[in-house]
Amino acid sequence: MEKYGFFSSINDDRLYTAADFTSYFSKFLQNGYFPDTNAFVVEANGTLELKVNPGTMWINGHVYELTDKKTLTVEVESNLSRRDRIVVRLDYVNRKIETVIKKGIPSEKPSFPALQRDTDAYEMCIAEYLIGPGITAMQQSYIIDRRNNVNFKRTRRL
Repeated sequence: MEKYGFFSSINDDRLYTAADFTSYFSKFLQNGYFPDTNAFVVEANGTLELKVNPGTMWINGHVYELTDKKTLTVEVESNLSRRDRIVVRLDYVNRKIETVIKKGIPSEKPSFPALQRDTDAYEMCIAEYLIGPGITAMQQSYIIDRRNNVNFKRTRRL
């Protein structure tokens, strides 16, 4: 079989799917954010709100652009600690990509929730934090930047 593309359509003879494009882009763009030192940095502001800086990234051939700072609200536990992740989630079922908090399970010895990477969704962790019982404000020192770990790195530009 020979596959080729992309050509302009004449009378609808060239119809391409998202899979055609994601397959193509996945060949030369790896998962990660485009080089910008502030892209997807998570910032605490002394409240229970966290701000995620704008940026652009690729996930499995799909593009995601956060054009403005996004506010995420941390939920507090009353008597146990919890480890949460901030992830960029590629949702294949609902056909969208979004930045969300992935809550861990409250425990005396909490662990981070597993990243979902299956046919329904693919998650990239950009930050992690521990939320202790009764905390009323997030501090920058609570946040661990995970943008440059082995599973999430800057993508190449051509």
